[in-house]
Amino acid sequence: MIYTIDIGPNLFQLLQLYFVVRYLVPALVGGTLLVVAVFFLRYLLRQPDLDWRDLNMWKFAAVGAALGFVLACAVLAP
Repeated sequence: MIYTIDIGPNLFQLLQLYFVVRYLVPALVGGTLLVVAVFFLRYLLRQPDLDWRDLNMWKFAAVGAALGFVLACAVLAP
């Protein structure tokens, strides 16, 4: 038997998937982390006498993830 591979529509779907994974997913994740970081900074600036030990760890994790994403984009950008 001879097997043939039809790459017409499959190639188009693959390119669409590449576009979504390469551009849209990082944009959505980065935008979400940026919003979280902005709200975190607004929270910090509203309380000048804030002790760092009073903050929840998820806020530090959110800011760290945002900075890590920005650094990863700067390193991996073509």
